[in-house]
Parts: sequence; C-alpha cells; structure tokens
Amino acid sequence: MRKYIGHFMKDGWKGEVPFYLFKCRKHGYVISHEKGFSKELRCPECEKEFKKEWQSVNAGQSFPDIAVSIVPRLRHGYVPDVRGLI
Repeated sequence: MRKYIGHFMKDGWKGEVPFYLFKCRKHGYVISHEKGFSKELRCPECEKEFKKEWQSVNAGQSFPDIAVSIVPRLRHGYVPDVRGLI
C-alpha cells in the first residue's frame, strides 16, 4: 500500500519527484520516493542500515560475493546466507 503525499525536491536535485507514504515491515510507516529503473519504493532506514552493513562486512570482497549479498537485500529486505552458491 502506498499513499501519494506530494512532489518534493531535495537539495542538489534538478526537479521535483513524487513522494509516498508506505509501510516497511521493519520500520513501520516511512516516506520516500521511487528509486531505480523499476521505480520501487525502498525504506530509507533499511537502506541506511544496509549501506552501513555492506561497507563494514563486504570490504575487500570480490564482485560475485558482493553481488550475491546486495541484490537479495535490496529486493527483500534481508540477506540470505547464499555463500558458496556461485
């Protein structure tokens, strides 16, 4: 469920984009804008946590290991243990 709340522009952006209120499974109701080519809504708090975790855990790993951990997390909000499958 998403609820349109208006068009807004952040500092450094060239134009306004639509922002939505939606419910994150972990953080409850949050506000964000559509991201990426698929225009999916991602919880900003989950993204902050993921970025912090990724920077500390994946430092120095090879690209396949990083790709395996990033893609499932961005789509589903968690990182399954899939090491060794590639």
